[in-house]
Amino acid sequence: MKMIQLPITEPLYGSCEEHFCVGIAVAGNPSLNYWYYNHVSCLRCSFCDGEIGRVFMDNSGWMGIMHLLEFETIPKFFLKDFGKKTICAAIENGYYVIANGCADLRCFCSNVDGLGDCILSGYNDYGNTYTVSSYHFPNHTVYVDRNSFHKCIDNDSCEYLLLIRPIHLGEDFNIDLITDSIRRYLDSDFDMKMLDGNGSYLLGIGLYDVMQQLIAKDLFRHKNFSLLSENILCMQKRIRLLEDVFDSDRDFSRKFFEINMGLLSEDDKLIKSADISQIKSDVKKLLCEVLTRFG
Repeated sequence: MKMIQLPITEPLYGSCEEHFCVGIAVAGNPSLNYWYYNHVSCLRCSFCDGEIGRVFMDNSGWMGIMHLLEFETIPKFFLKDFGKKTICAAIENGYYVIANGCADLRCFCSNVDGLGDCILSGYNDYGNTYTVSSYHFPNHTVYVDRNSFHKCIDNDSCEYLLLIRPIHLGEDFNIDLITDSIRRYLDSDFDMKMLDGNGSYLLGIGLYDVMQQLIAKDLFRHKNFSLLSENILCMQKRIRLLEDVFDSDRDFSRKFFEINMGLLSEDDKLIKSADISQIKSDVKKLLCEVLTRFG
């Protein structure tokens, strides 16, 4: 009888559906987070008739990070007779198991609708359960009866499971990529008032305008707002890494956090009263100073 549990760490972009599952596996090797710092400074936002639609990562296809992971696939026909043994053996060897876009999540969590990704990170022989996490679950992680899990994937459109684990060598922190990503962030601005029609726009510094619209509509607890907040925190960590590399005091990252403190607070009143235009202006000025110092 065994109980195996791989690390479950909230990914840098836990509010991004496409990166939630793979982000958990990546978090098992923190050096792989450098991929996010090197490549993901901007988001993207869709608009329909000038109204905010969905906010997502500009590098939204999670296959972009697969070169930093070992992965294998298990065909569904193989799971029929050997599914439990195979999944448990994979977890024992450090692999996370993803049912990608085809698991009926209602089998695992009653207040979730429809299909979606989920990731298995552990099993418990004593309770005969798997540890299952999903972007769609209210608390992200549940414990699912193994028989129920296999019955679910036998009955739905799941054709294979994906096994992934982080490789020992991660992506290095790249100063040139980091400074280029900050420049791209500053260059990715737009005027909300000028939006017309439909389409998607790159969100760098322009994310503050989107946040202002979400706050005005009382949507600051929406996952769009959460993803924007994660992007701000990721930028702060990016600046802090630059300071560490150059053996500098953390004045820039500390000031960046102080500027955004009103937006990141859980106090609704602080968020509602935040002067977004002033915050955006202060962030622009600070990031220009960061590039002057480290770029």
